Amino acid sequence: MTPPESLARSDVNSDIRHLAELSARDEDDGGLSSGDRAELRRMKADGVLPPAFWRQIVRLGIRNESLERAWAILIQAMLEAGEPKAEPVGRALGHRNEATGEVPYAEPRFIQLLRARGHDEVAFHVRQAARWCGAKGRRLRFSDHYGRDGFGPFILAAAQGHEEDAARRAHAIARDYFSTLQRAERDTEV
Repeated sequence: MTPPESLARSDVNSDIRHLAELSARDEDDGGLSSGDRAELRRMKADGVLPPAFWRQIVRLGIRNESLERAWAILIQAMLEAGEPKAEPVGRALGHRNEATGEVPYAEPRFIQLLRARGHDEVAFHVRQAARWCGAKGRRLRFSDHYGRDGFGPFILAAAQGHEEDAARRAHAIARDYFSTLQRAERDTEV
C-alpha cells in the first residue's frame, strides 16, 4: 500500500519542526508577526485560509486541498501550544503533579482526540487539547519524539481519514499518555 501524500514525504517531520520553530520565534528573530499569529489562530480549516497560512505552506509544495486543510489544523495548534523542545503530547496531556494540583487531560477527551477522524472532528479535538495545554501552561512537541509517529503526523493522517497511519500514531501517543499516568500514580504512592 502506498502511503498517503501527507506521510510519504520523507521530510514531513522537518517541515513540522521548521513551522514549530517559526511559530516559537519572535518577529525580531524571523518569526511570525503578531498579526500573522492572530490570523493563523483565528483561521478555520474548512474556510478560506488566510494569507499568513499560504505564505508558510507554499514552501512545502503541497497541491492537495485535504492536506492543506490538515496543515491548517496543525499550524493553529502549534500557535496555541507548540514549542520545538517541549514534551511530546502523550506526556504533556498525561502529566499529573499532586504537589501543585496539576491534573492530566481527561481520559475520555484524550480517547476522543485519538479516535477523531476527518477535518472537522480532528480540528475540534486538537483545538480543545491545545487550548487546554495553553491554559495550563503546558507546551507540546509536534514532531520527533515518536519518530514518524509524532503528534503532527497524527494530525495530518487523522484529519485526512488515513485510518491505518492515524491508528499507528495514536497507539504510540496513547502508550506515552498512560505510561505517564502510571508513573504519576506510582510516585504519589511512595
